[in-house]
Amino acid sequence: MRIRIAYYSGSGNTQYVAQLLRKYIKNHQISTFFIKKNKKMDDSYDALVLGMPVYAYMPPETVLEFLKGLKGRERPVFVYITKGLISGNAGKIAAELLDKNSFLVVGVHDILMPDSLFILLSKHGSLLHRIMLLPNRGIEERVERLATIIVDKLEKKTMTIPKGKWYVPFTKVVARMFWKKEKKLQEAFLADERCDLCGACEGLCPRGNIRVKDTVVWEDDCEFCLRCLHRCPREAIQIGTYTLKSPRYKGP
Repeated sequence: MRIRIAYYSGSGNTQYVAQLLRKYIKNHQISTFFIKKNKKMDDSYDALVLGMPVYAYMPPETVLEFLKGLKGRERPVFVYITKGLISGNAGKIAAELLDKNSFLVVGVHDILMPDSLFILLSKHGSLLHRIMLLPNRGIEERVERLATIIVDKLEKKTMTIPKGKWYVPFTKVVARMFWKKEKKLQEAFLADERCDLCGACEGLCPRGNIRVKDTVVWEDDCEFCLRCLHRCPREAIQIGTYTLKSPRYKGP
């Protein structure tokens, strides 16, 4: 079976899981695809594994745009979600969209990992920082077990659409509060004196929102995935003065 692992990743959690799944799924032909805005994926696969983080308890907009362009033709798909604490209805929303596009949704699985936004509230090496990294303990063993589950589900092709979570009315309120502040946080992005205009951030941005000329410029299509901030090789990207002492996180 030709299994395609299509994933979107900000700081690196979902990407790390995709790499492990490629390692642990045996006896099948595995390929991976990194989801970016306007990037088309070829149709040469028999089953799909979709990986995504959760942004304000929702699938990232980049993932929703990508899914709208897919045609399932009754092929099985398994969804895994990397989350900081709770995932809201992200899995249900993705599953329903895949079902609408004629995929056979066979499973949705949440994976607890460090939250790349809240980790910025800590200081490198602090107790809070170490506590926030605790969800990475045993991650390889968890993903290895998940690989077995995924193959079993893809082969059996039993449809599974998750139900809505009971706490979603609460998370909707929290999400609305966050997105009201998120625009101001976007506008606070800057590259400090350590920036050498290497262009890494421009290449890393999944939405093509960053331009590097005489300085680094963020345009108006930011998804706040924080990929540029966490993966800048010189740790030069900041959100105002809030992140000057914050640790960077690139996955486990």
